[in-house]
Formats: sequence, structure tokens, C-alpha cells
Amino acid sequence: MINVAGLHRVVWRVGLTVTVVLCGTLPAAASDTAEALRERYAAQEPKLHASVFDAPIYVESDDRNGTLRGEIYGVLARPFSLVRTHLQQLSSWCALLTLHFNIKACTYHNDDGTLQVYSGGKGYENPQKARQTEFVYMLHAASPEFFHASFSSAGGPFDTYDYRLDIQAIPLNGQTFAHVRFSYRYRLFTRMMSATYFATLGRNKIGFSAIGTDKSGNPIYVKGRIGAVERNIMRYYLGLQALFESLTLPEEQRFEWRLRRWFSLTETYARQLHELDEEEYLEAKRRERLDMLPQAEARPAK
Repeated sequence: MINVAGLHRVVWRVGLTVTVVLCGTLPAAASDTAEALRERYAAQEPKLHASVFDAPIYVESDDRNGTLRGEIYGVLARPFSLVRTHLQQLSSWCALLTLHFNIKACTYHNDDGTLQVYSGGKGYENPQKARQTEFVYMLHAASPEFFHASFSSAGGPFDTYDYRLDIQAIPLNGQTFAHVRFSYRYRLFTRMMSATYFATLGRNKIGFSAIGTDKSGNPIYVKGRIGAVERNIMRYYLGLQALFESLTLPEEQRFEWRLRRWFSLTETYARQLHELDEEEYLEAKRRERLDMLPQAEARPAK
């Protein structure tokens, strides 16, 4: 008999790694030049303006042949030069990743371009007791007109593998048009366990893509694995927004401000993204950061 009460931890471990990065054996994202991304913006512009998110954001995803993919397009209200500069810094990526409640800590090593990500449950957890996963950063392009970077990891929890995250950006009228794409592959065990979880404990969790309307004309949102991917890609997109907004503050104020701003942004979509009360979230993040500071070789997010 399947222990349904234990499924949450299984599916969470799989979904958690998905939110971080994806592996380099998959093809690169389609918009791999500035021109291609500009064409993609022109094609997506009507959807961005018609977005249900009260912001220029568009989400799409699919789950086919053992590969789960999620993409988000959006306009960041920050200059492209600022975005390009900071997304070349591993410290910025650690600052972004640790906003997520499941990421307990992140350290980086500039010499080999790697991140060590410490993942755990949604409440407080000592990072040094959390699961550690190494990801490799690669900068593909960083010109005045185009930015493209990716993270990769060959394996994940259970039978998931081939993780890859690509982020691409171009300047857009003093702002930045960004495209974030990620995918991962899974085998039978993950398919079975996640299907059971989303039919039981996770049955009420929804994503952002509307797949129809009910009798009252209200949207019906996607659920299951696709819903989970959409929730997490939105969390990281909102993290980008909080990260870049925090740069206007003195460095010593950024960490706390970023946490509060990210939580506020995610609560805008509370139906999809709410998991913790604000004080519980803030207390966990403060403690987890303090836990990492004594490590001499670690460089926690500032």
C-alpha cells in the first residue's frame, strides 16, 4: 500500500530541484540570438498585454514523453545593462535562489562557475543538514543587445535527470524583455508517485495556465506536474523582480528588503503561491542565513 502521507516529501524533492536548474544534454532554448528573441517578443506581445496577471507576463508549459518543460516571458522594469551585469555574477543567483522557501542556502565558487544549492522543506531547516546539489553556470552571450546564461545538473532526486535552466534577455525601451525556460526528464517512478500525490494531497494546487472555464465563466487552471512547474517558475521570475529592485538600497539592507518584497509579490498570486505566513517565512530565512555565515569557504547571499 502506498503511504500517501509520505508522498508530499517525495514529490516535493522532485519538484524542488526542478525549480533550481536544468541539464545541458537538452537542446538550447529556441531564441538563442537577439534577433530570435526580438521575434519572440513580437509574437508574444499581444499575450503580454492581455495577461491575466496584471503585469506583462506570459507562462506556457507542457509535459510530454517524459520531459516536463516550463517557460515564462516577461518585461522587467529595469534597464538591460543592469540585468546583464548582475546575472553574470554568481552572488546574484544565490541571492535569487534563496528567496524560495525550499532553498535553505546557496554558496558559489567563481573559479569553476559552480553553485552549491542546499534544499529542504518549506519551514526552517539547518542548511548543513539539507540536501546539497551542485549546478554549473555557463555564460553564452553578454553583449549590449543580448544576454544568455544557463545552469545545468545531470541528475536529480529519485529518477529525474537532465535539468537545464536558460535565461535570455534583450533591451526593450529602457526596460528588459526576459525569457526563462527550464525542463527536466523523469522516469516511471516519478510519474507514478507524482500522479498519486496530485490526486490526493496536492489535488487543490493549481498553476497559471487556464485550460478552460467553468459554468460561471471563471477560468479553470492547470494542475498536476505542469501546475507545479508553473508555480515555481513564477516564484523565480518574481525573485528576479525583487532582486533588481533591491539594488537601489545600501548593501546591508538588501537581504531583509528582498525577503519582504518577494513575499509580497508572491502573495499577489496567493491562490497559486501561498505556502507560509510572512513571519514564519522571514524567521526561517534569517535563521538559515545565520547558520551558513560561520562556514569559511561558503559565500552566502548578501
